Amino acid sequence: MILYRFMSREELRRLKAGQTLINESKHKGFRTESRGFCFTPDEPAQAIHWLSGNIDTDVCVKMEVQDGAFRKTRAWYRDPEKDLPDGLPTNADDVAGMWRTEYCTTRYSLRQVEILDVSTEYAHIPGIKETQALMRALGYRRNQA
Repeated sequence: MILYRFMSREELRRLKAGQTLINESKHKGFRTESRGFCFTPDEPAQAIHWLSGNIDTDVCVKMEVQDGAFRKTRAWYRDPEKDLPDGLPTNADDVAGMWRTEYCTTRYSLRQVEILDVSTEYAHIPGIKETQALMRALGYRRNQA
């Protein structure tokens, strides 16, 4: 199965060095079944539209993954075709969204994936670090459920 992961240069360096990467994040506060590292089956040119702001955009890695190696999940993402025309919403519930299939795991290494291609094509698009900094500067707060 072919999957894509947008990631930092540091994550890619560690992966290529043969390390087992570990992330047990539960993505608390989001509408998702995913945990840890998330991978998309969608083509990066399309996926970047709903993933931008939620991911590191330094590199996009195309990988061959053994079927069943990762857990198939789904997550709620902003729907870029229904974005509000008046800028940032004041409430996270005002954001039009859609469910997307993704695959996740809390740990992975070159034992589970084969790197097929690495692209920096999306590095100019603001990633999660820039989005978090902007939201803090604007005083934006997510609803706590």
